[in-house]
Amino acid sequence: MAVLEQRNVQVGPHSIHVHVTGPAGDDGQDAAQAPLILVHGFGGSQAGWLMVQPAWARHRRVIAFDLPGHGASSTHVGAGTLSCFADVVGGLMDVLGVASAHVLGHSLGGGIALALLRACPQKLRSLSLIAPAGLGSSVNMAFVQGYVNAHTVDDIRNTMDIAVATPGLIGRQAARLLLHGLEEPGRRDALRQIAQACFPHGRQAEDFRALIRRAPIPVRLVWGQDDAVLPPPPPGDLAAEAPCIILPRTGHLPQLERATEVAQAVNEFLQHR
Repeated sequence: MAVLEQRNVQVGPHSIHVHVTGPAGDDGQDAAQAPLILVHGFGGSQAGWLMVQPAWARHRRVIAFDLPGHGASSTHVGAGTLSCFADVVGGLMDVLGVASAHVLGHSLGGGIALALLRACPQKLRSLSLIAPAGLGSSVNMAFVQGYVNAHTVDDIRNTMDIAVATPGLIGRQAARLLLHGLEEPGRRDALRQIAQACFPHGRQAEDFRALIRRAPIPVRLVWGQDDAVLPPPPPGDLAAEAPCIILPRTGHLPQLERATEVAQAVNEFLQHR
């Protein structure tokens, strides 16, 4: 894997930090395989894909980026809705010259990917969803509010324990980095706006279950059996939505908790696409 590009690009009013990887020696212009675009979750960044992105980038370009209000992107989030963020993803594809791509979204990023499918289905080749928003009404607001209001390393670690099946998995160094990001000017206000728009009154604002059932592209779900942030729907409901892999002893961060299994599952899903 090689880093092909790392820079900020302008998408409307947003400065978006982009991190593109791919096979070593690739000039980034090979159109033989559609790229994979990664959309991270609430409070995250493109760095959250570190444990899985190399496995995906061995065979195709992988475009990771920071959503507005996150990471090294600008803090302006507008209305902060899933649809607003889907417009950003579509605009980023246009700026990068990507007509269509495989899209993978985690948590809030999964809901954004579903909103992009609703708005611009022609831009998606396939859809991979890890513990996505938008397939139920429940959301653990103790995690959302705890993260936004964290002011110490211990606050961050206690909140992140909600998101993983193994308490203490998020160590002090990782917690310091997350806290440093929260302390960037405008970051907490941006996250509060997103939380208010996407989880009003402690419920999810969007329901994409009907959309996913009639999706014109292949869809694959991956969910942690012990997800306490966005609990997986009952097995019967999941079977009606799309093929789903349920990972035992896994919480809301399968790409960290079960990196090998998640990387393999996505590679197998994309292998002949």
